[in-house]
Amino acid sequence: MSEFKETPQVEFEESAKNVFKKMIQFNGRIRRSEYWWGVLTLFLVSMAIGFIPIIGLVGIFPLALAGCSLTFRRLHDTGRSGWWIARES
Repeated sequence: MSEFKETPQVEFEESAKNVFKKMIQFNGRIRRSEYWWGVLTLFLVSMAIGFIPIIGLVGIFPLALAGCSLTFRRLHDTGRSGWWIARES
Protein backbone atom coordinates (compact mmCIF):
# COMPACT_ATOMS: atom_id res chain seq x y z
CA MET A 1 0.00 0.00 0.00
CA SER A 2 1.13 3.51 -0.61
CA GLU A 3 1.66 5.77 2.33
CA PHE A 4 0.22 9.23 2.42
CA LYS A 5 2.58 12.10 2.93
CA GLU A 6 1.28 14.32 5.69
CA THR A 7 1.62 18.01 4.96
CA PRO A 8 2.52 20.30 7.84
CA GLN A 9 -0.27 22.29 9.45
CA VAL A 10 -0.31 26.07 9.32
CA GLU A 11 -0.55 27.84 12.66
CA PHE A 12 -2.95 30.67 13.45
CA GLU A 13 -0.36 33.46 13.46
CA GLU A 14 1.08 32.56 10.07
CA SER A 15 -2.38 32.14 8.57
CA ALA A 16 -3.59 35.49 9.96
CA LYS A 17 -0.61 37.22 8.36
CA ASN A 18 -1.18 35.47 5.04
CA VAL A 19 -4.85 36.48 4.92
CA PHE A 20 -3.92 40.14 4.68
CA LYS A 21 -0.64 39.69 2.79
CA LYS A 22 -2.31 37.67 0.02
CA MET A 23 -5.58 39.59 0.01
CA ILE A 24 -5.65 40.10 -3.76
CA GLN A 25 -3.89 36.90 -4.79
CA PHE A 26 -6.48 34.68 -6.43
CA ASN A 27 -4.14 32.05 -7.83
CA GLY A 28 -2.26 29.36 -5.98
CA ARG A 29 -3.26 26.85 -3.35
CA ILE A 30 -3.67 26.79 0.40
CA ARG A 31 -3.96 24.01 2.94
CA ARG A 32 -7.18 23.25 4.75
CA SER A 33 -5.79 24.49 8.06
CA GLU A 34 -4.72 27.80 6.52
CA TYR A 35 -8.20 28.24 5.03
CA TRP A 36 -10.06 27.66 8.29
CA TRP A 37 -7.66 29.78 10.36
CA GLY A 38 -8.09 32.50 7.75
CA VAL A 39 -11.88 32.27 7.97
CA LEU A 40 -11.65 32.57 11.76
CA THR A 41 -9.36 35.59 11.41
CA LEU A 42 -11.73 37.33 9.01
CA PHE A 43 -14.68 36.58 11.29
CA LEU A 44 -12.95 38.00 14.37
CA VAL A 45 -11.78 41.13 12.53
CA SER A 46 -15.22 41.71 11.05
CA MET A 47 -16.82 41.38 14.48
CA ALA A 48 -14.31 43.85 15.94
CA ILE A 49 -14.76 46.51 13.25
CA GLY A 50 -18.50 45.95 13.17
CA PHE A 51 -18.82 47.95 16.38
CA ILE A 52 -17.29 51.05 14.78
CA PRO A 53 -20.04 52.70 12.68
CA ILE A 54 -18.31 54.27 9.65
CA ILE A 55 -15.14 52.17 9.66
CA GLY A 56 -17.22 49.02 9.87
CA LEU A 57 -19.09 49.85 6.67
CA VAL A 58 -15.92 50.74 4.77
CA GLY A 59 -13.84 47.91 6.24
CA ILE A 60 -16.20 45.15 5.18
CA PHE A 61 -15.19 45.45 1.51
CA PRO A 62 -11.49 44.54 1.98
CA LEU A 63 -12.54 41.70 4.27
CA ALA A 64 -14.95 40.38 1.63
CA LEU A 65 -12.17 40.56 -0.95
CA ALA A 66 -9.86 38.61 1.35
CA GLY A 67 -12.59 36.01 1.90
CA CYS A 68 -13.07 35.58 -1.84
CA SER A 69 -9.34 35.18 -2.27
CA LEU A 70 -9.21 32.50 0.43
CA THR A 71 -12.11 30.62 -1.15
CA PHE A 72 -10.63 30.77 -4.66
CA ARG A 73 -7.26 29.47 -3.49
CA ARG A 74 -8.87 26.66 -1.47
CA LEU A 75 -10.96 25.62 -4.46
CA HIS A 76 -7.79 25.46 -6.55
CA ASP A 77 -6.39 23.06 -3.98
CA THR A 78 -9.42 20.79 -4.39
CA GLY A 79 -9.00 20.72 -8.17
CA ARG A 80 -11.77 23.16 -9.04
CA SER A 81 -11.71 26.56 -10.66
CA GLY A 82 -12.30 29.53 -8.39
CA TRP A 83 -15.37 30.39 -10.42
CA TRP A 84 -16.95 27.08 -9.42
CA ILE A 85 -18.46 28.82 -6.38
CA ALA A 86 -20.42 31.19 -8.65
CA ARG A 87 -21.89 28.35 -10.69
CA GLU A 88 -23.01 26.42 -7.60
CA SER A 89 -24.69 29.35 -5.87
